[in-house]
Amino acid sequence: MIDVPHETQYGPGTFGLLAIKPPHAQRPTDVAPSRHKAMPLVTTDRWLGLVTTEKASTWVPLLLLLIAAPLFAIILTSAFSVRTEQEAELYEEAIRWLINIEDEQKHVFGEAGRALSALIDTGVGAMSPAQCATVLARLRTYYPRHFMFTVTDANGVIRCSTEPLALGHSIADRSTFQQAHITDGIIQGLSRPSEYSGKPMIPLVRRYVDDAGRFAGTVNAVIDTAWLEDLLQRKPLPPHASLLIADRAGTLFARAPEGSAPPGGLPEFLHPLLGATQREVTDIDDGRGRRLITAHSPPEVGVRETRSILNIDRDGSGRRRDAAGVKRHPELPPWRHEELPPGCAAQAVVG
Repeated sequence: MIDVPHETQYGPGTFGLLAIKPPHAQRPTDVAPSRHKAMPLVTTDRWLGLVTTEKASTWVPLLLLLIAAPLFAIILTSAFSVRTEQEAELYEEAIRWLINIEDEQKHVFGEAGRALSALIDTGVGAMSPAQCATVLARLRTYYPRHFMFTVTDANGVIRCSTEPLALGHSIADRSTFQQAHITDGIIQGLSRPSEYSGKPMIPLVRRYVDDAGRFAGTVNAVIDTAWLEDLLQRKPLPPHASLLIADRAGTLFARAPEGSAPPGGLPEFLHPLLGATQREVTDIDDGRGRRLITAHSPPEVGVRETRSILNIDRDGSGRRRDAAGVKRHPELPPWRHEELPPGCAAQAVVG
């Protein structure tokens, strides 16, 4: 008898991928003997379901990671950009404040210099002590509290002054007085505590001569740090900022806020600035874990013979801005000097 092949049947939905013969069409001789258990037949739909289930635990996290990675990159890039922008703003803010304070200091020292010139031009050195005292008393009413003016004779003894306690004192041992014997211009001395106000002060000295052209004495302006106190009352420093001003020898004579640096020389972490010859802004570690954005002007660039340093705590200022939500690019209010009337030095002297 000849076996007639039965029609081949297919599993549902297999589209012919898996062919299965009916059980009655198979003979024992058609099946090869095997010691292994036969693998169950699986339809394509079921096979795809198994694949999906087995692979899901692997590809779902990968898919989520692929979606999240660009978001994380955007967030990190945005945070870095904001941080960079904040630091750039702090650099700009530090240099603006430094320049503005130096402009005010130049203004103060300039007014003192003009007063000395006016005193010499009016012949105050040749006046009697009473006349000289009258002129200086008038001058006192025109100038702020941080100025003191004196006139000495050829021996360095103060013969008239806006501060009565100074009368009769000698400045002959001061280097500025000794230099004035051979120098025509204004001499700026080193800082020292004022004997009268107790505040650190800077002296400006200019010599005058008699009718024969001989050295006859000096006119002197003493400027104490009240000018800075008055300035910062009108315009306080930004939070987390401090200001240091030193003379050409590196001795601090002005600081704000008070106690921001110990008396004496510059703090050790600022010593690298001593070699600078240009105005600059840099990033400095203060040795106590704080990073400072430091704007610095050496004596050759800023106010003559003084060194100005303005520090802003980089991290503290950034936290303050973020917490307050303040506007970036803060604008400084208009800067106004404590203006004196035009020609007030000559007006005060002449009366």
